[in-house]
Amino acid sequence: MNKFVYTYINLCKQNLHYIYESSAGWTIIALINVAIIVNWVAMLYISCRPTESLIQHSTYYMVSVYNINPADHALFGLSMELASPVEFAFFIESLVLVMFLGSIGITCAIGMDQFLKKNSMSPQTKKVHRRTFIMLSCQTLSPTILLYAPLCSVYLLVFAGIRSPMDMTCAITFLMSSFPIFSPIIIISFMKDYRDFILVTLRLKKASSSNQTKVSHDTRSSQMHK
Repeated sequence: MNKFVYTYINLCKQNLHYIYESSAGWTIIALINVAIIVNWVAMLYISCRPTESLIQHSTYYMVSVYNINPADHALFGLSMELASPVEFAFFIESLVLVMFLGSIGITCAIGMDQFLKKNSMSPQTKKVHRRTFIMLSCQTLSPTILLYAPLCSVYLLVFAGIRSPMDMTCAITFLMSSFPIFSPIIIISFMKDYRDFILVTLRLKKASSSNQTKVSHDTRSSQMHK
């Protein structure tokens, strides 16, 4: 998301690029990211921590449906019957935050797409920007499908009082667990230098002559300095 916003400002809102040129701007960006992480951790601790009442309340259902004893496993959850107003407020606030972050990505994507269609750039420059746009869109689509959509479905189940079938529970778990894998795959697929570096490192591809020449040149330069 940070890279998407940066590219959007650098491409479409250059009058705001000064934000990234000052230490104060970088500090504010870092604090916003830290605040989002702290907010999410606070929601998990305040709203979903495994209290004794929650464990007792969920034991019968978890044992009868999933054959899992909550007392013997890690548990995060929220009961609509047991949640206090503060716990419920944090839970709602985290949903609003997820939707807000998702809307930022959509807004940046629409703005960049319109800019690339209307702006008179050279074909080569537009091709580079279009490829970057596609990569960033895929990077934004990945958490949308693998994180935001499953999380919103969890909220829907909680608020509607619907018991999720085992297949749906497994699907949500699989999607959210797959995000750390798909995110680097997207980057490797679009960034040729990263892809070549990994393939050469794994000895699945021979280093190109240009890379070998660069290494030899760097080695000679280092020896001359010595």
